Amino acid sequence: MFDTPTPVVVSLAMLALTAVGAYLTGRRREARQKAIELETSLREVLDDLGVFPSPSVDEVDREHIEAALSEAIPNYDDSATIETVYADGRYLAPAAADVWLLADLAGGVSWLPYRPERFDCEQFARGFGVLSALVAGTNTVGVIHDWSGRHAYNVIVTAEQTVQFYDPYEGEFVAIGGTGKYRLENALILF
Repeated sequence: MFDTPTPVVVSLAMLALTAVGAYLTGRRREARQKAIELETSLREVLDDLGVFPSPSVDEVDREHIEAALSEAIPNYDDSATIETVYADGRYLAPAAADVWLLADLAGGVSWLPYRPERFDCEQFARGFGVLSALVAGTNTVGVIHDWSGRHAYNVIVTAEQTVQFYDPYEGEFVAIGGTGKYRLENALILF
């Protein structure tokens, strides 16, 4: 009636059971570690099967991100009105050729309902960043609060030190500059 489960399925099931067991018995730190192992293993299995491909990622530092932003954003180095804040000490950047995977994997936030003042552009941009980290394993997706354009969207810094701008509410890659909502003259960028 049932086929014998593969070693991968057994391994994933054991990790899940261990995490749940640790959590239920109050061993929260162990539960978190097992949940991390489960998430990583599950992402690798889905990638290997071609079900849910993950981007190739490389570790980069803040200087890498700064250099990429400096190249991509006019007057970034000289601007007193663009501030970048870093929250992590270690960054994993996607390969430039795999950036489209982020839009496919984490772009699911674009179907969420727009709710003025409750779930608007800022929440869409944060959601895309969170899903990029959780689902795609990359955390060089910054949230841009573009005060000059009165809009929020994302910046993706790649391992090759290139930059793509993505608006998860619109579900598309965008160009900065001009007089519209992607002006990027006065902004806060959060990584």
